[in-house]
Amino acid sequence: MPDKKEITLLPRKKIVPKFPPGLLEKVLFTILICSIIIWIGQTYYKKSLQGEFDYLNSLIRETEQRRDKNLEEEIYLAGERLGMLEKIVTPHLYWTKIFERLEDLTVPTVWFSDFRAQNSGDAQLEGFASSYSSLARQFVSFSQDTTFKEINLSSITTGEAGEIGFTFKLLFEPEILFK
Repeated sequence: MPDKKEITLLPRKKIVPKFPPGLLEKVLFTILICSIIIWIGQTYYKKSLQGEFDYLNSLIRETEQRRDKNLEEEIYLAGERLGMLEKIVTPHLYWTKIFERLEDLTVPTVWFSDFRAQNSGDAQLEGFASSYSSLARQFVSFSQDTTFKEINLSSITTGEAGEIGFTFKLLFEPEILFK
């Protein structure tokens, strides 16, 4: 039988890759040098941060020594008092707004002799008109304004001099009284 040559794709010897001589030592030496440089850098950085920290602490201590705690307490109490005063003043009623509306809406031949009102938006006006037509114009003037939600005219009387006495009961939004 003739010799057959065998073809194998597998190597007969195990090939172990070899590093060039000294490469491993060079890599380890480089890592060591880098580690030392990083350690030195961190050490100096830590010292500089500690110096800044100490400087800031000394500034804080100096500021603490210079501050006037009594003055701070007085300022705090003044702020508290202002807050209480604001609570008192804020819900203050301003009747001038309703008076200004009444002044703008009043017919020249009508005058009022009494005004009574409540915070809730109820008002009562007593007055006199020179005639029934003046009183009617006054009623229309109040009716056409959006300030008043409800207008009632009552107690119409005739005086000795011919003037017409009356009472208006008005209902308005109480919010108009606040600033």
